[in-house]
This record gives sequence, C-alpha cells and structure tokens, in this order.
Amino acid sequence: MPKQARDKHRENSTTDRAVAQDEITHTLWPQLIAELTSTLGETENATKLTQIGDTYHVVGCKSPEYNCYPPFSSRMCSTNQDCNYEISQLRWGLSTILSMLDTNPALAHAPCSGNDTTTANALACAVDFGWWRKLLLGGALAWYPFDSVPGFRLD
Repeated sequence: MPKQARDKHRENSTTDRAVAQDEITHTLWPQLIAELTSTLGETENATKLTQIGDTYHVVGCKSPEYNCYPPFSSRMCSTNQDCNYEISQLRWGLSTILSMLDTNPALAHAPCSGNDTTTANALACAVDFGWWRKLLLGGALAWYPFDSVPGFRLD
C-alpha cells in the first residue's frame, strides 16, 4: 500500500474509532444505564429488587416465552419471582456494563443522558457500580430458577 494511502487509512481508522467511542458514550451507555436502573435501582439502598438473606430477587416478573400452554400446562404458571427472562436481561446488562467499565474506566463519569454531555449529570445519576459488580460477580443476584429433577425450570 502506498504511503499516502496508508496515512489516509490511519486517519480514517482514528476518526472511525472516535465516532464509535462517541456513540458508545452518548448513545449506548445512557440506554444501558437507564434500562438497568429501571429494574435494579441506582444503589443498594434504593433497589427495586427484594432481598432475602444475602440474595436479591426480581419480583413481579414474567417470562413471556412460556405461557402455560402444553406441555407446560401442568406447571404452576403463576411464577412472578426470578423469571428466566428478567434474570437473563439483568445478567447480560450487568455483564455488558461492567465489561465496558473494565475496558474504559472513564465511562463511570460519562453522562447518563445522551443529550447532556456534562459531568454533573453523570454525578447526579449516582449509580453505585460497586454494588452492581457485587450483584453479578459476588453472587448476590438470584440465579436462574431450577427444579431438583429436571434442572433448569422453564416458567
């Protein structure tokens, strides 16, 4: 590749990375934070989860993929705690946020609103990422429901 083409490629790559980082910081990051805080709350003291012992449980949930139709019609279909669907979304969201923070610690101070680029907005959001880390990596978030005989419960 000629030197001029290499230089242009490097310039474009740097610009593309800057645009991608801007989209992550001002679009993806605020959306993920908003989704997680809507279920988790921002801090342990303001959580929307229910603590039983040392474990936090999701209450008032449903997993829409199973609606008590055959072959599941014989199961108790009124489960509303620790549903697979909700637990999966929380675990994915927490894993994604924590991975993004590990890769780019500056995101901890990124704005929580995609329209507001001030650091003050990020501080006002007051997300306790240490608590979120404890939920996922410390085993404080309830695990997927299971039965003693078949294993992973599908309700």
